[in-house]
Amino acid sequence: MARHIREVAGRDARHVPSFGDAADIVAGEAQPGDMVLTLGAGSVSQLGPMILERLMGRESMAAVGSKTLMTTS
Repeated sequence: MARHIREVAGRDARHVPSFGDAADIVAGEAQPGDMVLTLGAGSVSQLGPMILERLMGRESMAAVGSKTLMTTS
């Protein structure tokens, strides 16, 4: 399906093997102001909290990095 979306719609689409991998990719690519929607059936409801956890971790790491830069300069 991902290949079909890329070919027909010209949009970025990819298959990933696990929710953990999907959460890592989304959290790594999401930019401030982006809206992330997860759609599906069954256990897909687990994905939203996983993405939020990674985004919050990314923000925490950025805050630590900026504090480190400020204290060493």
